[in-house]
Amino acid sequence: MSDVDQAAMSAGLTGGPPILEPKRIKVFGVMHIVFGGLGLLMSVGSVVMMQFQRAILEKTQSASAPGMEEYNRVSLDLMEKMKPMTYLGLVFTVILGSLLLVAGINLVKSRAKGVKLSNIYTYVSLALKFVGLILFFVMTKPIVDELIDPLMTDADTLMKTQLNVLKYTQLATGVLTPVIGAIYPILVLALLNKPIVKRFFAAQGQ
Repeated sequence: MSDVDQAAMSAGLTGGPPILEPKRIKVFGVMHIVFGGLGLLMSVGSVVMMQFQRAILEKTQSASAPGMEEYNRVSLDLMEKMKPMTYLGLVFTVILGSLLLVAGINLVKSRAKGVKLSNIYTYVSLALKFVGLILFFVMTKPIVDELIDPLMTDADTLMKTQLNVLKYTQLATGVLTPVIGAIYPILVLALLNKPIVKRFFAAQGQ
Protein backbone atom coordinates (compact mmCIF):
# COMPACT_ATOMS: atom_id res chain seq x y z
CA MET A 1 0.00 0.00 0.00
CA SER A 2 1.41 3.41 -1.00
CA ASP A 3 1.83 6.34 1.38
CA VAL A 4 -1.04 8.16 -0.36
CA ASP A 5 -3.35 5.14 0.04
CA GLN A 6 -2.41 4.88 3.70
CA ALA A 7 -3.07 8.57 4.18
CA ALA A 8 -6.43 8.29 2.44
CA MET A 9 -7.38 5.31 4.59
CA SER A 10 -6.37 7.21 7.71
CA ALA A 11 -8.42 10.16 6.57
CA GLY A 12 -11.40 7.91 5.99
CA LEU A 13 -11.14 6.49 9.50
CA THR A 14 -10.72 9.84 11.18
CA GLY A 15 -12.92 11.88 8.90
CA GLY A 16 -10.16 14.45 8.37
CA PRO A 17 -7.84 15.33 5.51
CA PRO A 18 -5.18 12.83 4.40
CA ILE A 19 -2.16 12.65 6.68
CA LEU A 20 0.87 12.29 4.45
CA GLU A 21 4.11 10.94 5.81
CA PRO A 22 6.46 13.80 6.78
CA LYS A 23 9.57 13.70 4.61
CA ARG A 24 11.79 14.08 7.66
CA ILE A 25 11.04 10.49 8.70
CA LYS A 26 12.67 9.00 5.61
CA VAL A 27 15.39 11.68 5.53
CA PHE A 28 16.48 10.95 9.09
CA GLY A 29 16.14 7.24 8.41
CA VAL A 30 18.64 7.42 5.56
CA MET A 31 20.96 9.71 7.55
CA HIS A 32 20.81 7.35 10.53
CA ILE A 33 21.80 4.40 8.34
CA VAL A 34 24.66 6.33 6.70
CA PHE A 35 26.05 7.75 9.96
CA GLY A 36 25.53 4.53 11.87
CA GLY A 37 27.13 2.41 9.17
CA LEU A 38 30.08 4.79 8.83
CA GLY A 39 30.57 4.82 12.60
CA LEU A 40 30.72 1.03 12.75
CA LEU A 41 33.08 0.79 9.76
CA MET A 42 35.37 3.46 11.20
CA SER A 43 35.42 1.64 14.54
CA VAL A 44 36.56 -1.57 12.86
CA GLY A 45 39.15 0.34 10.86
CA SER A 46 40.44 2.10 13.97
CA VAL A 47 40.86 -1.19 15.84
CA VAL A 48 42.85 -2.61 12.93
CA MET A 49 45.00 0.52 12.58
CA MET A 50 45.77 0.63 16.29
CA GLN A 51 47.51 -2.74 16.01
CA PHE A 52 50.06 -1.19 13.64
CA GLN A 53 49.97 2.42 14.82
CA ARG A 54 53.10 2.29 16.96
CA ALA A 55 55.17 0.55 14.28
CA ILE A 56 54.03 3.05 11.64
CA LEU A 57 54.74 6.02 13.92
CA GLU A 58 58.19 4.70 14.87
CA LYS A 59 59.10 4.12 11.24
CA THR A 60 57.89 7.58 10.25
CA GLN A 61 59.72 9.26 13.09
CA SER A 62 62.98 7.41 12.42
CA ALA A 63 63.27 9.50 9.29
CA SER A 64 62.41 12.78 11.03
CA ALA A 65 64.77 15.71 11.43
CA PRO A 66 67.51 15.70 14.10
CA GLY A 67 66.48 17.25 17.42
CA MET A 68 63.01 15.76 17.25
CA GLU A 69 63.85 12.78 19.44
CA GLU A 70 62.20 14.16 22.57
CA TYR A 71 59.08 15.22 20.72
CA ASN A 72 58.85 11.78 19.11
CA ARG A 73 59.23 10.09 22.49
CA VAL A 74 56.42 12.19 23.96
CA SER A 75 54.17 11.39 21.01
CA LEU A 76 54.74 7.66 21.44
CA ASP A 77 54.23 7.81 25.21
CA LEU A 78 51.04 9.80 24.76
CA MET A 79 49.72 7.29 22.25
CA GLU A 80 50.38 4.40 24.63
CA LYS A 81 48.85 6.07 27.68
CA MET A 82 45.80 7.15 25.69
CA LYS A 83 44.98 3.64 24.49
CA PRO A 84 42.40 2.90 27.25
CA MET A 85 40.54 6.11 26.44
CA THR A 86 40.77 5.37 22.73
CA TYR A 87 39.24 1.91 23.18
CA LEU A 88 36.52 3.38 25.42
CA GLY A 89 35.71 5.89 22.70
CA LEU A 90 35.44 3.05 20.19
CA VAL A 91 33.00 1.23 22.48
CA PHE A 92 30.88 4.41 22.63
CA THR A 93 30.98 4.67 18.84
CA VAL A 94 29.87 1.06 18.37
CA ILE A 95 26.95 1.52 20.77
CA LEU A 96 25.77 4.71 19.08
CA GLY A 97 26.36 3.35 15.57
CA SER A 98 24.30 0.25 16.31
CA LEU A 99 21.44 2.31 17.76
CA LEU A 100 21.48 4.64 14.75
CA LEU A 101 21.52 1.78 12.26
CA VAL A 102 18.54 -0.02 13.83
CA ALA A 103 16.62 3.24 14.30
CA GLY A 104 17.31 4.25 10.70
CA ILE A 105 16.04 0.95 9.30
CA ASN A 106 12.81 1.35 11.26
CA LEU A 107 12.37 4.95 10.12
CA VAL A 108 12.90 4.02 6.48
CA LYS A 109 10.18 1.38 6.96
CA SER A 110 7.91 4.08 8.46
CA ARG A 111 7.69 2.44 11.87
CA ALA A 112 7.01 4.44 15.01
CA LYS A 113 9.62 2.27 16.70
CA GLY A 114 12.19 4.22 14.69
CA VAL A 115 11.31 7.42 16.54
CA LYS A 116 11.50 5.67 19.90
CA LEU A 117 14.91 4.22 19.04
CA SER A 118 16.03 7.62 17.75
CA ASN A 119 15.08 9.16 21.08
CA ILE A 120 17.00 6.44 22.91
CA TYR A 121 19.99 7.14 20.66
CA THR A 122 19.71 10.86 21.42
CA TYR A 123 19.69 10.46 25.19
CA VAL A 124 22.45 7.82 25.15
CA SER A 125 24.54 9.92 22.75
CA LEU A 126 24.27 13.09 24.83
CA ALA A 127 24.97 11.15 28.02
CA LEU A 128 28.07 9.49 26.55
CA LYS A 129 29.34 12.81 25.19
CA PHE A 130 28.94 14.35 28.64
CA VAL A 131 30.77 11.39 30.19
CA GLY A 132 33.48 11.70 27.53
CA LEU A 133 33.93 15.39 28.32
CA ILE A 134 34.25 14.65 32.04
CA LEU A 135 36.73 11.83 31.37
CA PHE A 136 38.79 14.15 29.21
CA PHE A 137 39.32 16.62 32.06
CA VAL A 138 39.69 13.92 34.70
CA MET A 139 41.94 11.47 32.83
CA THR A 140 43.16 12.63 29.42
CA LYS A 141 44.19 16.21 30.20
CA PRO A 142 46.25 15.20 33.28
CA ILE A 143 48.10 12.63 31.15
CA VAL A 144 48.87 15.24 28.49
CA ASP A 145 49.99 17.78 31.10
CA GLU A 146 52.13 15.19 32.89
CA LEU A 147 54.00 14.31 29.72
CA ILE A 148 54.36 17.75 28.17
CA ASP A 149 54.63 20.35 30.95
CA PRO A 150 57.96 19.09 32.42
CA LEU A 151 59.57 19.41 29.00
CA MET A 152 58.52 23.01 28.46
CA THR A 153 61.07 24.47 30.93
CA ASP A 154 64.23 23.48 29.05
CA ALA A 155 62.76 23.27 25.56
CA ASP A 156 63.95 25.65 22.85
CA THR A 157 61.52 27.85 20.93
CA LEU A 158 60.87 25.32 18.18
CA MET A 159 60.28 22.48 20.63
CA LYS A 160 57.96 24.63 22.77
CA THR A 161 55.93 25.44 19.68
CA GLN A 162 55.66 21.79 18.72
CA LEU A 163 54.74 20.71 22.25
CA ASN A 164 52.12 23.46 22.51
CA VAL A 165 50.62 22.37 19.19
CA LEU A 166 50.44 18.78 20.47
CA LYS A 167 48.96 19.87 23.79
CA TYR A 168 46.33 22.24 22.45
CA THR A 169 45.39 19.87 19.64
CA GLN A 170 44.51 17.32 22.31
CA LEU A 171 42.58 19.98 24.24
CA ALA A 172 40.63 21.15 21.19
CA THR A 173 39.83 17.57 20.19
CA GLY A 174 38.69 16.62 23.69
CA VAL A 175 36.40 19.63 24.06
CA LEU A 176 35.13 20.30 20.54
CA THR A 177 34.48 16.70 19.49
CA PRO A 178 31.63 16.07 21.99
CA VAL A 179 30.24 19.59 21.50
CA ILE A 180 30.08 19.30 17.71
CA GLY A 181 28.93 15.69 17.99
CA ALA A 182 25.95 16.79 20.08
CA ILE A 183 24.46 18.79 17.20
CA TYR A 184 23.00 15.80 15.32
CA PRO A 185 21.29 14.08 18.28
CA ILE A 186 19.77 17.43 19.32
CA LEU A 187 18.40 17.91 15.79
CA VAL A 188 17.00 14.36 15.89
CA LEU A 189 15.26 15.02 19.20
CA ALA A 190 13.86 18.35 18.05
CA LEU A 191 12.65 17.38 14.56
CA LEU A 192 11.44 13.79 15.02
CA ASN A 193 9.23 14.62 17.99
CA LYS A 194 7.17 17.31 16.30
CA PRO A 195 3.34 16.96 16.39
CA ILE A 196 3.29 16.31 12.62
CA VAL A 197 5.34 13.13 13.13
CA LYS A 198 3.26 11.99 16.10
CA ARG A 199 0.00 12.58 14.18
CA PHE A 200 1.25 10.52 11.25
CA PHE A 201 2.11 7.48 13.36
CA ALA A 202 -1.06 7.86 15.40
CA ALA A 203 -3.06 7.78 12.14
CA GLN A 204 -1.24 4.56 11.20
CA GLY A 205 -2.24 3.04 14.54
CA GLN A 206 1.37 2.93 15.75
